[in-house]
Amino acid sequence: MSSTKFYPELAYYFCPSELEKAVAQWVKYYNESRFHESLDNLTPRNVYLGQGEEIKRIRETIKQNSINKRISEHKRMKLQSK
Repeated sequence: MSSTKFYPELAYYFCPSELEKAVAQWVKYYNESRFHESLDNLTPRNVYLGQGEEIKRIRETIKQNSINKRISEHKRMKLQSK
């Protein structure tokens, strides 16, 4: 399955095992790679394994660091323009 396709390829499957493989790949993507808005943009796998709170904590740290960097850059640019 291509990394750009998020659904089983729309094609004729002449062998049941080909269809089973395509569906299994899609289910794996859906559960392990696709972020679910209803799960706070976590994957079902993250939630199931109890990794959700740690991931959200890391995201919040990254967000706060980004905000602090923007504030610092804004202050620096403001001082340079004087």
